[in-house]
Amino acid sequence: MSAIEIGTLVWSGYSGLLRVGTVTNKRIAENGWAYFTIEWHDDGKYESVQNYYRSMNPNGEYGLKEYKASLVHPVTPEQLEKFAGSHRELVNQNGTAPTIEIPLVPSSLDEEDEPVDIRL
Repeated sequence: MSAIEIGTLVWSGYSGLLRVGTVTNKRIAENGWAYFTIEWHDDGKYESVQNYYRSMNPNGEYGLKEYKASLVHPVTPEQLEKFAGSHRELVNQNGTAPTIEIPLVPSSLDEEDEPVDIRL
């Protein structure tokens, strides 16, 4: 994949959320690192989390305005379509999406040591 430039589709992860967006600005800082401004697509869950943080501490600054090159990764629409197509094929073959068992950790037990579902 080539270098990230304005107009490149990129992805990033945030606390288990997959974020996909388009680079709208690129800046090379004095330290030599590239920083990008990104227009994120269908980013409601991330925005909800940031709004919650702001409601808890209105004086805090939440969310990045620019993203260091190491935080974002280029991807093409064709790659995303291929991933989604492969997933649909698997679901159609098996009749259901594969499940992943997530082991419970001690912090996910309530006062009576009963498991608490902490998945999103």
